[in-house]
Amino acid sequence: MVQITRIPGFRSLRKMQVAAYIRVSTAEGRQEESYGNQKTYYERKITSNPEWELAGIYGDEMSGTHLENREEFQKLIRDAMDGKIDLILCKSVSRWARNILDGLNTLRLLNGNGVHVIFEEQGIDTRNAGVILQLNLAQAIAQSESESISENMKWTFRNKAAQGRYYGRRGMFFGYDCRGDEFSANADSRHVRYMFEMYAEGAEIKEITADLNRRGVKNKRGKEWKEQTVRDILQNEIYVGDVIFNKTPSRNVITREIDKNWQPRYVRDHHTGIVSRELWNAVQERINRTKRKRNPRRPGKYTDSS
Repeated sequence: MVQITRIPGFRSLRKMQVAAYIRVSTAEGRQEESYGNQKTYYERKITSNPEWELAGIYGDEMSGTHLENREEFQKLIRDAMDGKIDLILCKSVSRWARNILDGLNTLRLLNGNGVHVIFEEQGIDTRNAGVILQLNLAQAIAQSESESISENMKWTFRNKAAQGRYYGRRGMFFGYDCRGDEFSANADSRHVRYMFEMYAEGAEIKEITADLNRRGVKNKRGKEWKEQTVRDILQNEIYVGDVIFNKTPSRNVITREIDKNWQPRYVRDHHTGIVSRELWNAVQERINRTKRKRNPRRPGKYTDSS
């Protein structure tokens, strides 16, 4: 008679790799504090569970209805698909995605690869059966809220533009302190003038960027300068005292189609500029010459404002 010996199964010693996704909306006040509080909350929640191991905290601090605009979210999905994450915690469905199709597609992709998501506010766990209907309903509500918020913001901006009022918030522009329609130059304005003066005198953008970083000058986020950021400042009419109302095309929050009624409006001498009109024009002329050399068919962004 053959004797059969049962060998007990071994439980995997690998802990569940758990990550958290945070998104702080630009509509929220004190954005950095909110992000920090959520990060601390999830770090404690994950590390306090003996069966879990922290796989990372991923967070986008800017508003982003469409997933491709959220770098950290994209990194989260890539890491999950690479097998680095088993479970993702998220505060709510609206933080995951306000677009129904985007949200469900990413969840199905993750679920098909054995990665699950828990939405704490709604009590939804994709490990459970029958959650698709719950997610459809929750995301439909989130998408409706997003559309409503977007339309309200568009109305506010259009109304202020019609009154000749420009919306600026604190920290919005390097070199300025902004409060609604009021712009006042701050201590960083000297760095703005330096950028314009050096470029007008023939310095290259990469040289200006390197010098700012060498001297320890930080950008408005407290980080080192990138060439594109310096280039954006040199082309921003805010620094000569002008504004463009409705500068960014108004788009449908879901379809991304440009609003057919969108119309920008250029206003000169809206506030006191950091650089003179003469210096501003000299910089724009050089920028336009450079663009024409690279692409003769491409017109310059600005014409002479004098």
